[in-house]
Amino acid sequence: MKRKILWMLVSWLIVVAFVLSSCGGAVPGEQEEEEEEEEPVGEQEEEEEEPVGEQEEEEEEEVPVAGAPQYGGTLNMSIAFEPRSWDPWDQYGNMVQLLCCYTNSLVGGGVEKYGPRGTNEFPFTLNEFIPDKYLVGQLAESWVVTTDPLGVRFKIRQGMMWAGNSYIGMEPREYTAYDAEFYLNRFQDSAQGPRRIPFMSKPGFEAVDKYTLQAHFDKFSGGWPVSFGYGWHTYHIPEEAVEAGASDWRNQVAIGPFILSDYVKGSHVSYVRNPNWWNKERTISGETYELPFIDELVFPIIMDVSTEIAALRTGKLDVAHGVGLMYKDTLTQTPGLVVQGYAGGSADYISFNFRNAPMNILNIRRALMIGTDLEAVTKTIHAEGDVHCVPFNAGLTTALYTPIEDLPPEAKELFTYDPAKAKQMIIDEGYPDGITLEVIYSAAGAGGRYSQEAALLEDMWKDIGVTLVLQPLEDALLAHKHDTGDFQDLILKGGGNAKPAGMDLQKERAWPWQLLYSDVWFNENFDKASAEIDGAKRDALLKEVAVYYISSVSRLPLGNPHFLACWWPWIKNYYGETESGVGSNRAPMYSSLWIDQTMKTDMGY
Repeated sequence: MKRKILWMLVSWLIVVAFVLSSCGGAVPGEQEEEEEEEEPVGEQEEEEEEPVGEQEEEEEEEVPVAGAPQYGGTLNMSIAFEPRSWDPWDQYGNMVQLLCCYTNSLVGGGVEKYGPRGTNEFPFTLNEFIPDKYLVGQLAESWVVTTDPLGVRFKIRQGMMWAGNSYIGMEPREYTAYDAEFYLNRFQDSAQGPRRIPFMSKPGFEAVDKYTLQAHFDKFSGGWPVSFGYGWHTYHIPEEAVEAGASDWRNQVAIGPFILSDYVKGSHVSYVRNPNWWNKERTISGETYELPFIDELVFPIIMDVSTEIAALRTGKLDVAHGVGLMYKDTLTQTPGLVVQGYAGGSADYISFNFRNAPMNILNIRRALMIGTDLEAVTKTIHAEGDVHCVPFNAGLTTALYTPIEDLPPEAKELFTYDPAKAKQMIIDEGYPDGITLEVIYSAAGAGGRYSQEAALLEDMWKDIGVTLVLQPLEDALLAHKHDTGDFQDLILKGGGNAKPAGMDLQKERAWPWQLLYSDVWFNENFDKASAEIDGAKRDALLKEVAVYYISSVSRLPLGNPHFLACWWPWIKNYYGETESGVGSNRAPMYSSLWIDQTMKTDMGY
């Protein structure tokens, strides 16, 4: 009896402490030193109460201990598109954020090891590129570059299981190197394969044995990780799903943290916990847990941005990424909501048709950049962003990115707005009466952002003797002109700026649209950098090539937009990471966070 009274007293004290801490309004990562209930993961003291489910027999009701991981609940995050196909080789846009929840790639970003919850060396907010030093194995336990044969050899983890799928009559079975061989060769044979991995020969991928996969190269490419390691189209599915019809969501088979459980067109996509996930065991504060913590992951399909913002503010959504800065004031005034800005992994820019005069004249391109008020464009269009964002952006390590102040004079001067100088440069190149240029762009793309940018340039370039003819196009026609190079002068668009492959797309290669930029020094030195096996040496070479790329104005940057990541404080073990690979791969974050149900209830949700 005394023991039971003592336990009731301790429980009462815990509840009082939790209520007091809740009143403090703290958000993750901002606790005061005295607070003990919501310490960051991995910093709880040994005296902390045991996790739910391990209390003594005398306890009549399980009461979660504040700060300790909790099981259960549904995580709600919206998407603004309708899935067209669930086949990874058909994937497009942000489809990766749905695929990554139930599938895996060979490698991926080490969010837990190197991100804010680990050593905090890399933010994991960039789209499309993770530096090699921050990669960890997923389906592959380890890998090594080989010279005979030339390529990469992967050691596949033993004991990983496909979850099976009764709908297609597939029983659970082990994933092996033969699965990797099947999927990656299928990818290489697809329409996207030659574009994504043009440096590989046949057979591209070979299962040496049950747990060894060899990738064969024609020539070494330092860009292999983003090409087939963790990039677009690299989310493995089994042969059984392909035979059943991989475009159908019902035929998908899980090997990731969740199992795809439902898709209702126009409504939602949902997942449940995968009990056989290979990477489910975690040690947190000395206790071992099985992940994921949440029971269900749901993506409501919300096409209208204002509806999404309303759902976030009212707690119907737990987390939202890629939120526009125009909603910053509204969201920061929402009591309790955590709002964090980050630089996106893409930029808007002008590309030139180098086959036609005057775009093939270096000083004309330089004049256009000097005659563009980059700060004004970035502030007007993006509200917040970086003007120096091509070919890399400021979120990358300085092993690749050179800040403006460290650029050589011929590159640094491009970022100083001087219309008088720009006008004289155009005159000096033999155009005393100025020049007329045509720019093509998406009429409705990016919510009309490209149309706004084109109008700004039209007005701005009048001061430097340039008449800009605006040519908005439907997306299908624009894509055709882009891919064939069938345009006169300029194309305005957006794209990834956080990876070396962004420069690679400018090289002379088999596709007509890649003939737009022809420079012997660039071609030779980019190939030299890409062929360097040593990662540190390769980064140093790429950094040099990037500075040259800037100086020669191979693209004219129009700003790297910033976005908002928002989440409610009842979402624990989340620190604003938005990307662990390419195309919004957030599965590592979904799988290891938990929901503090008591806090959510106390906050009125």
